[in-house]
Amino acid sequence: MKEYIYRALGFIIDLLFAGFIGAIIGISLSLTLGFYIAVVFFLSKDLWFQEGSFGKKKLGLKLTSNVDSRITAGVNKIIRNITLFIWPIECVFVIINKGRRIGDLIGNTSVQLLEKE
Repeated sequence: MKEYIYRALGFIIDLLFAGFIGAIIGISLSLTLGFYIAVVFFLSKDLWFQEGSFGKKKLGLKLTSNVDSRITAGVNKIIRNITLFIWPIECVFVIINKGRRIGDLIGNTSVQLLEKE
């Protein structure tokens, strides 16, 4: 259960971060440009750090490949985030499917809680 809460909090952190970046660009340049940059940033959020997004990193989560438990490839990280546009369905799916999103199934990834040292 702790992992679900951490994943939800990580998602919220990433969403707020993308929204903040989009708002800054939207206020300074163009609202449309700010929106598109926020969407692109959100889709590529897992590329910014080796183990996943800023929210995952701060909460001690790690994005891994299910094939060999290593850090997943960049393409898989983007593919898994495309399904975030149907987030209400994703939320239900996470509860039913033991913590894995539809995006995790498509990208062949999983999110693990790192052990504290």
